[in-house]
Amino acid sequence: MSILLCTYWRDGIVLSADRNATIVFETEGDPAQYVEVGSTTKVLAWPRKRALVGYVGLGQLAGLRIDEWMRQFIARTRDFGSIDALAQDLRELLQEDFDGDYPSGVDVGRAGAIVQLAGFKRHEGITVPVSYVISNIPGLEPGVLFSRGVYPGAERHFTVSDHIPQVMQFWEAAYPQGVRDKIVEIEETGDFLWFNAGYMYPAFNAFKGALWDALKVLRQRSLLPAGTPMSDQIAFSEMAVRIFGVFFEHYFLPHGRAVGGGVDTEWMLWPE
Repeated sequence: MSILLCTYWRDGIVLSADRNATIVFETEGDPAQYVEVGSTTKVLAWPRKRALVGYVGLGQLAGLRIDEWMRQFIARTRDFGSIDALAQDLRELLQEDFDGDYPSGVDVGRAGAIVQLAGFKRHEGITVPVSYVISNIPGLEPGVLFSRGVYPGAERHFTVSDHIPQVMQFWEAAYPQGVRDKIVEIEETGDFLWFNAGYMYPAFNAFKGALWDALKVLRQRSLLPAGTPMSDQIAFSEMAVRIFGVFFEHYFLPHGRAVGGGVDTEWMLWPE
């Protein structure tokens, strides 16, 4: 499992992930693993950036590397009509191919996958962002924390849910009409709306928070070059993931560097 960061801003959405792939194999009956550095693209976009998708966890499905599997899904759904329906279609195909790879009786506890589908839709005449999480790991609802960043074992059934309405309810913000106003309010208080998933994510949150604080200091002292709002957000997202990869490079042996190998990023503007 690697690291995935999805951030929501008044101007749009940014999705970033690292590029290392952890390969698990059997050695005389015992599981072993190695890391392929910079070998996998974990963030992809539909044509014309109509939606973004990122994933961590399961590295292979239906005989394909998960990035190949996802590219084929994007090609088949390039002209999708509703992002809500797209999320359901993605969940159903994930489930179908997962059931084919892991028939009844096979242990799936280590075969966890977390897929983030991001974009925008019209709801009650208002444009709102979506944050669909499709996963067979239980308990990924907003506000649920895991000790030491360890996810529970995977299950057979994939679920799909949009976390934006859940977060708005938690903040007592009106949905859908108050979503963008709430995101703006969060930014104006010096914070941002984010979702992330992956290996040792509490440690990632520590690095991400420290970087955000450092950039705020630089901005206050006029030490950051001028840029557009989205260029700043893209830079922050990529730097957070890259710094976490550097942490693994310095503190873990090569076979344990689950995060690193560079950063892939996709982004999309808020439709006007």
